[in-house]
Amino acid sequence: MPPPASPRRHPDRDIPGRPARERPLTITGVDGCAVGWVAVTLGSSVAAGAAENDLLEAAAVAWSARRIAAGTAVTLSSGDQTADDGTEIAIRF
Repeated sequence: MPPPASPRRHPDRDIPGRPARERPLTITGVDGCAVGWVAVTLGSSVAAGAAENDLLEAAAVAWSARRIAAGTAVTLSSGDQTADDGTEIAIRF
């Protein structure tokens, strides 16, 4: 499981903030540069038009989806929150 989050010193789109956004992905098993990983996964034509911060977010989503599909995801839920349709509101990663 990734280390607890801490407040970011740099905004999402700033280059100095990129290592702080890549580190959790690297720790959790996304090999190499997350931007490169997403570019290969999505295809270079898709990645070429995307901002790096968006590619980092896509890498995090892909990592979470892989864990959810494998049944190894962690779920954070209070159990008290439900959507309008009655389904559980939770964070899964």
